[in-house]
Amino acid sequence: MTAAQPGVTTAGCQGVRKAEADSVAFVICARHGVQIEHGFSSPQTWAGSDPRAQPGAAILAAGERITTAAANISRHLDHHLPDSTTGLATPVRTVASTAVAAKPSSFPEPDARIEGVLLDAEEFYIGQLDGSWVPAYLHQRGITPAAAREWHIGYAPRGWTVLTTYLRGRGHPDDAIQAAGLARLSSRGTLIDHFRDRVMLPVHDEHGTLAGFIGRARPGTGPDVPKYLNSPATSTYHKGDLLFGLYHACHHLARGATPVIVEGPFDAIAVTLADPGLAPCGTALTTRQAEALAHAADLSRTGVLVAFDDDTAGRKAAVRAYYILRAVSDRLRSVALPGKDPAEILETQGADTLRSILHSHVQPLSAIVIDAYIHPWEARLRDPEGPLLAMRSVAAVIAGLLPPETAEVIRQITGNKQLTTIDERMHPVANPELPQIARALPADTAYQIARTAERLGFTDYSDVLAEVANAVIRKAARPKGVLYHAVDRRNWRSAVSQTHL
Repeated sequence: MTAAQPGVTTAGCQGVRKAEADSVAFVICARHGVQIEHGFSSPQTWAGSDPRAQPGAAILAAGERITTAAANISRHLDHHLPDSTTGLATPVRTVASTAVAAKPSSFPEPDARIEGVLLDAEEFYIGQLDGSWVPAYLHQRGITPAAAREWHIGYAPRGWTVLTTYLRGRGHPDDAIQAAGLARLSSRGTLIDHFRDRVMLPVHDEHGTLAGFIGRARPGTGPDVPKYLNSPATSTYHKGDLLFGLYHACHHLARGATPVIVEGPFDAIAVTLADPGLAPCGTALTTRQAEALAHAADLSRTGVLVAFDDDTAGRKAAVRAYYILRAVSDRLRSVALPGKDPAEILETQGADTLRSILHSHVQPLSAIVIDAYIHPWEARLRDPEGPLLAMRSVAAVIAGLLPPETAEVIRQITGNKQLTTIDERMHPVANPELPQIARALPADTAYQIARTAERLGFTDYSDVLAEVANAVIRKAARPKGVLYHAVDRRNWRSAVSQTHL
């Protein structure tokens, strides 16, 4: 076969197709903790031994396709699969029960040399900024030179070994450069830079220690190039633990500022013009990130504001964030962004408009959650029984979100008996218990009930309230264990995977 370039089809060569498919599968399985036994054939069996076929180039091209495909699939799985540490099939009750688990054993052991390597790399990236395409790009995004200096934004050159050569010149050995996540072995066994031709954004832990980097690709690169590339897992960089901008925002949070959770690093930088901007280093918020935020701010007083993109992925991420953040705060709000993310608003409309939106377009985060559970029913809402069935389904979700102490109060008020809402003549039945139940509800639950009634066309909120109370009773009567866990799991997947939001 002739050598193929990255991104070019390999349909004409069954050997390389199998090698690439097997390699991508192996990488994805290993990343998610699935142990598999597999032997890989020698590259010569599929790359060709004829020098005219350029086997070295074929191997290098296959490696580029494998890493790109694995990165794209991992990015998709990180967004759609439950967090491996939370399970997120059921609502998260406490951070203590989910976030205290030890870090995955696959993380490398601490290496004292890494901090020095990372700091030298940061200095190098900053020094490469002038003369690159990055300053013009930052200006277009509404990021001033002063902001770029404040965030230590830099540039990773295009060359394969530019950073590696520089770090070697500073006295850093190859194994330390690899351990810092700044270089990796090529198919030829030589070190090549992990980040190339990217805007470089340093990521710090909550104590201010440089942990790694996020690299944003040059605008206009092909679909096979990941838009954002994180440092690989190292002894300092654990993507699920770090919130981009948390250390930067610490002094604001200490003074009582409201933390804003956003999707990307440039969104975080944009939001800092109005409030501390925070972004998960990845596509989904984790309980460990929520725990770090809770340690940095008094969330019982400030609450949390979620400002995700107004698209399908952003709304799914907001629903997921609700289940995680409710473990650390009962004051969860969201911003109704007008079709753009914070970075786009900063770029097109300026900081003043962004600041105004963040303070005026606010609603409870519960609104997105309730809308997500109603969405699968929208096609049936015109049927006579559709609104009632939808209301009972959503009421069961609301009941599952109640604090245990509130559910116990409802069982005491009702005598652990379900309320009758319609008699045999199909006439409404008055339930004197409802006002007392309503007074026992948390404010967020009351909002969820009102939102459900309004979305489904019920003029009397008491209908939904009664169904929530009955769902609490049914849950108490149901055998504990696997059965209810399966029901919760189905409810979660119904909202997050079936809805288009």
